[in-house]
Amino acid sequence: MEVQMKSKNGVPFGLLSGIFWGLGLTVSAYIFSIFTDLSPFVVAAAHDFLSIFILLAFLLVK
Repeated sequence: MEVQMKSKNGVPFGLLSGIFWGLGLTVSAYIFSIFTDLSPFVVAAAHDFLSIFILLAFLLVK
């Protein structure tokens, strides 16, 4: 059985989700870096690292 992502106006949902995830991460990393001495790249990398472990924990506990 083949599962396909639903699309809206011919754009896959995964692509839209990834774009909004990336934009949100970029904006939040930049804002956080204004108030700290950390680079936005460090903030984004830490965010991704933590997100992977949170998702993994959620999937393993479920």
